[in-house]
Amino acid sequence: MSSLVTTTPVSFQAFQLLQTSPEGNSNLPSNYGTIDLKAIKQSALSLNNLVLGFSVDRSGSMEVVSKDGKNLLQHAQSVIINIARYLMDIHKENPDTSFAIKVVYFDNNLDEIPLFKINWNSWTDNLDQFIETLTKYHPRGSTDIQKPLEYFKEYGLFGTTGNHYHILLTDGFPNMGFTSSTDLKECLPSCNNMFVGFGPDHAVDLLTSLSNYSNGDYNFVNSAENAGMLYGDLLHGILYNVANDITVKMKGGTLYNYKTKTWDSKLSFKNFATEHTQTLVFKFPWNSVEPHLFELHYTDFNSQKLSHYFSSTQSSIIYNTTNGECKEGSRNVAVERHMYRVKTMEYLSTSKQYSFGETAPSDLIQELEKFQRELDKFIERNNYEDDLFMINLQKDVKLCIASLESIHQPSMRAFIQSRLSTHGRQGGFAVNIDNLLDDDGEDNFGVMHRRLSLPVGGLRGFSTPNNSPLQFTPPRPGGMPRQSSAYTTPSQNKVMRACSQPVNN
Repeated sequence: MSSLVTTTPVSFQAFQLLQTSPEGNSNLPSNYGTIDLKAIKQSALSLNNLVLGFSVDRSGSMEVVSKDGKNLLQHAQSVIINIARYLMDIHKENPDTSFAIKVVYFDNNLDEIPLFKINWNSWTDNLDQFIETLTKYHPRGSTDIQKPLEYFKEYGLFGTTGNHYHILLTDGFPNMGFTSSTDLKECLPSCNNMFVGFGPDHAVDLLTSLSNYSNGDYNFVNSAENAGMLYGDLLHGILYNVANDITVKMKGGTLYNYKTKTWDSKLSFKNFATEHTQTLVFKFPWNSVEPHLFELHYTDFNSQKLSHYFSSTQSSIIYNTTNGECKEGSRNVAVERHMYRVKTMEYLSTSKQYSFGETAPSDLIQELEKFQRELDKFIERNNYEDDLFMINLQKDVKLCIASLESIHQPSMRAFIQSRLSTHGRQGGFAVNIDNLLDDDGEDNFGVMHRRLSLPVGGLRGFSTPNNSPLQFTPPRPGGMPRQSSAYTTPSQNKVMRACSQPVNN
């Protein structure tokens, strides 16, 4: 099998078809195929200067203790400390780089700590002093998201030349200041905005809307232990970005668009980091004789606009509509795997619509259970029992069924949206849903709600510090969080691990 492989930042690779001729007695209305967009492997940074702004929720609910005995705010502080250490190490290896970190805490008030500089205007601050200042803040008060957004909108450094990113973390709903996305969108900083929902009881729709308004990103982390993994994934994408504003066009078939759940002739992606692979799934009629033509347009990290082209005629794969009928057993399993991925994404999207109290139709649950049996048989037939990609699809189908049968848990929507996004973007971080599926009464922050006599998702009751110690379960053996995404690249994993190191704070 041949494909067009180049040394450019992004290239077409691994063109494959499900069948090389029409499939006899098939219940499939179309033939399918896959083609990869592959980002180049490179260790060089894609930028020389970076300002990272962190808005950190310090409301009373951030006092909740997680599995390792730390409260949620301490976990957020640990991640920022690890990022500072990682950037200092990066600077040692790349002396021409300059980094700055600005942290503000918000509840019903706003507290800022001094800018932490790494070779910024030829000055580097003391890391120990930064850590001491960062960790003296504790949970208290209510939640006012308006304050940090307005702060970074007006913050001076975000108006300078360079790369500016703002990451806002909150574990709940705003109950002070502006509380609607319509009002808050006017407060958004003019930079790259990222929003992180911390825990199962946060404003999913609000953060999603704010990310859409600013062409930013919404992310969800349900485990305090895994916060560093998520932030590491975000940091990797910032430091090692190789392509922006990516557009793919196809003739002779249509491409699956996970965002709209439709088959289109054009797809777009915000950016790709080094080593990233984006597997595109396409379909075309069984009797089609057209060649498959692909166009790729993007801007590389040097701001150059590049274009590449690929035709199925460049491949050794020949599709022949007159060459007999293929049998189901001759399907290309690599393509079929991604067909199951597409179907799972469609079910995730459908299930999300019923996670706010609306009763799901029984025939939808039955359809899902049938698909679950088909998926299990496919896995068994191809010995994929230990394959992380297929294991995650199994979990996602279970999540869909659990969501449809458990309409009293609105937090399901955050899990579903996060898992859907991971499969669609083929992202390096996947929110863990094992505890959710086990239904053992424990939320993914390690708090036993039954011991506290609280309903699932009831943590927002802690609007002020509680004098009674909260219950927590012991940390997971080994100390390091698990990686549950099937798409994590080696370079992603390195940064994610660096941001997840234990910190004494």
